[in-house]
Amino acid sequence: MNNKWLKILFIFSLSVNGAVLGALGYSAAKQYWGNTMAPDPVPVIGPENLPPRAQQSRAEFQKKLWQERSLIQEQREDLARLLMQEPPDKQKIEEKIKAVTAHQEKLQQAIVDQILKETGTMTPEQRKLYLSTIQGRMCPQGMGGWCGRGPRSGGRMGFRRNMPCP
Repeated sequence: MNNKWLKILFIFSLSVNGAVLGALGYSAAKQYWGNTMAPDPVPVIGPENLPPRAQQSRAEFQKKLWQERSLIQEQREDLARLLMQEPPDKQKIEEKIKAVTAHQEKLQQAIVDQILKETGTMTPEQRKLYLSTIQGRMCPQGMGGWCGRGPRSGGRMGFRRNMPCP
């Protein structure tokens, strides 16, 4: 038999073996890692389940939120321009950082105020469900994500699941 045919047969055999191992390995890995696409253990309250006053308040807030976020983005772009100047002006950079931080603080305070405003119009059951949804979307353990939320696999942000904190 020709040496060329042996090489082709060897490569074909390797590819078939790799495909079989991949198929078997996938099912074993799926059992080992568990089902990452399982439904949320805590039901999520959607905007359609909010009281009408909370829906109206949220719509108004989202407009204001968009404006604040665009302002922060503009300030970040200004900061990038300041960093690229030759030579960079350290004082202007620090002032811009303080301005961005102040706007972000203002934005976070507005979000907390909005959450308090929305929960004020809810029944105790809706409030508990709403706040557990918020808690389930945040992972207090940072990038580790050990409580079921946060980066694991599945891209930059990982699979996000709505699970109560331990």
